Amino acid sequence: MLLLIFLAERLIFFFPIFVGTIFLLEKKRSFTHFSLIFKIIVSLFTSLTLSFLLSKILYKDRPFVIGIKRNILCHRLNSSFPSMHGSACFTISFGCLFWMKNRFRTLIFLPSFFICLARVLLGVHWISDMISSFFISIFSCVITNYFCKKNYISFLIFLKKIRFFRK
Repeated sequence: MLLLIFLAERLIFFFPIFVGTIFLLEKKRSFTHFSLIFKIIVSLFTSLTLSFLLSKILYKDRPFVIGIKRNILCHRLNSSFPSMHGSACFTISFGCLFWMKNRFRTLIFLPSFFICLARVLLGVHWISDMISSFFISIFSCVITNYFCKKNYISFLIFLKKIRFFRK
């Protein structure tokens, strides 16, 4: 039970640490690394905004509210659809999958699935909440990728011109 609580509440902190470590451990901060961090942040903002709006439009009771499970995590009685935890971790995972050039980039999906499974088993979310978060994350990464390719982000060009990046 303690392992499930750890996975559901604390494992999500792995993702910002992982992305920050990618950025900080690079000896040469190139345009592509800064672009990766920027794309992940934009897609994360898009995903969480979309999840928040959907939770306000489509209210769905949590499993412990209906009486299927007990409230172990002391969670609020707000809408369970879609999962914000699922949206955040899947968005970072898909961002790394789409934009990183590392052979271990698929391994970041393991914590995402563990977090989602733990939250379903603890009765905080339904499986449909996690599946919807999965698709919201894909959608937000695709939209961010389209925006970045279509409009060639002027902020990043500005930073490159003022030599923010080391050579």
